[in-house]
Amino acid sequence: MKPDKKIIHRLQSGEMEALKVIYEMSGEQVYRTALGILGNRQDAEDATQDIFLRLYHKAGRYNFRASFTTWLYRLAVNYCLNLLRRRRFLSWLQLSDTTDSEKREESKADAKLTVHTLLARLDPRTRSLLVLRELQGLSYQEIANTMSLPVGTVRSALSRARSKLKNIRRKT
Repeated sequence: MKPDKKIIHRLQSGEMEALKVIYEMSGEQVYRTALGILGNRQDAEDATQDIFLRLYHKAGRYNFRASFTTWLYRLAVNYCLNLLRRRRFLSWLQLSDTTDSEKREESKADAKLTVHTLLARLDPRTRSLLVLRELQGLSYQEIANTMSLPVGTVRSALSRARSKLKNIRRKT
């Protein structure tokens, strides 16, 4: 069942009851989409909640050109792919080039410290770009808008930032 325009307009005006109705109509499908991408029930449940929170905040961006369910699934897929990308990035930062078991068994607190320590070695602008892209999942355009930079500058600066981070990581 697809939500009608009236429900969507209610959601766009910030009505929480409309979100509940849309969740009841589409929650299971969004969950199955997240589960298929993430491969873990708990992660899929958490992602589904986050996706519907994003839906609530981004509903005003829906312009009725595509079907609402298509737009919602795109939101879900993008969220899950960004989550996986952030995890890969964090994993890459946390693991040394060696496969020693002590490093793999590092506690979550130590892993977070490692990430923050590596990022802290970068200048604030470079660190900001990486955080916005790799941890927050913003698009190049969103980063450009946020930092008042051309998109091309964002792309090249991120490429240099990743190289700097690799060099720092190798030295540690």
